[in-house]
Amino acid sequence: MPKLKLTKELLEAALIGFEAQKRAIDTRIAELRTKLAAAPGAAKEPRQAKRTLGPKARKRIAIATKRRWAAFRAKSAVKKSKKGGTSGTGPRLGREEAAQ
Repeated sequence: MPKLKLTKELLEAALIGFEAQKRAIDTRIAELRTKLAAAPGAAKEPRQAKRTLGPKARKRIAIATKRRWAAFRAKSAVKKSKKGGTSGTGPRLGREEAAQ
């Protein structure tokens, strides 16, 4: 293989070619960065803190739920007694309702 003589023109041509390749690579890198930024899940917004109920609110909800179920059971017990069945149990009340 013959040895190439490095002349000024040859080095300038190589420099021009490498600079063109560098520009092409830089544009592709920029395209990839924009795709990454636009990808779903790339920049997630911070979630709002989970809301929790206070103890008073939980107690109110529990009491209301127990009252609804007691009314439902009382209604179904009345239906059963009309059918002739004996149920023997009334509506179940929690400690909060029994104390009232």
